[in-house]
Amino acid sequence: MILSLFTAALLLVPSANAFFRLPCAKPVVDARIDPIINPGRASSHLHTIMGSSAIGYGTTFGDLRNSQCSTCKVKDDKSAYWIPSYIISTRNGSFQAVTHGGMIVYYIQRNAPNETVQAFPDGLRIFTGNPYARSNTGTPESKAISWNCLNFNAPPGRRPQDSPTPIAQTVSGPKYHKSHMAYPDRIDNGLCPSSHPIHLVSIFYEVYYNVAPFNALNNGGRFVLANGDPTGYGLHGDFLNGWDRNCPVFQNEGRFYADADMNLCSATNPLPNESVPYAVPYLPGCVAVTDGPGAASPGTLAPGCAAPAARRSDPEVVERAPAAGPETNVHRRTGTAPCVGKGRTC
Repeated sequence: MILSLFTAALLLVPSANAFFRLPCAKPVVDARIDPIINPGRASSHLHTIMGSSAIGYGTTFGDLRNSQCSTCKVKDDKSAYWIPSYIISTRNGSFQAVTHGGMIVYYIQRNAPNETVQAFPDGLRIFTGNPYARSNTGTPESKAISWNCLNFNAPPGRRPQDSPTPIAQTVSGPKYHKSHMAYPDRIDNGLCPSSHPIHLVSIFYEVYYNVAPFNALNNGGRFVLANGDPTGYGLHGDFLNGWDRNCPVFQNEGRFYADADMNLCSATNPLPNESVPYAVPYLPGCVAVTDGPGAASPGTLAPGCAAPAARRSDPEVVERAPAAGPETNVHRRTGTAPCVGKGRTC
């Protein structure tokens, strides 16, 4: 959690490019859940999920709106946000979760002249990034990804293990089926293409992780994403809209959770009750680590690992240590500036 940021983090800027920052204290759950890509069953790899307590295998907009709580600050936001979990692969071949430090979501009204930014439609789903990428492919998804050290004067890079300090990871660009959404002409802002003329509010994530203890070990380990990616190019993010469209947050009158309430919130669905030990011999889901530079193949499993069945009762949950403050965290950013196709609601 990043409580030192919370009291000042929700900020509205009154301008043509108004934005506000939405703090999220912690994940609501870590599990092989992805109701966008794998509705009704376990996903192939572990996700770190923030936001609504109603997240589950087949979560709908109605489910989110009826959720009991959220790990994010605004009570009228019952959205779910997730990214692949961040893990250290140790020299002895085991895998261990990296301590999570909370998230900030930026909601930004970026638009070209003569464009009107519109609110999210009910049930909007966004998937951004390419989980199989292992190199810079030159696509908008690839161009939108970066990694940066925090509190360190060094050029941006893509290898957290090269950083002597915490790092910042960034991703921009919306996608929920390419026929439904597209990037604007400058990836995170600019003009929507004529095929997708409806410009929605932009969002991007900043997700914090504490890498300092692992870097200090200097034992030959490396960081990987739960989708088996040690390069960082396979970072991706999902967003399932759960906002009340009448929420007055843009008038700076939104109803806010106390920090303690966010930290007490957890998933209420009958989610996995089979915990994964703190250090495990395989990535959850038996995902194989694939270095690239070629793209990873879907469904590649680690040798010797028996893949768990993809059923509602059998995903994994990673147990975590208490989260660290932002001064010792990895920073990953996942963002969108979505353009929606004419006549489509996603």
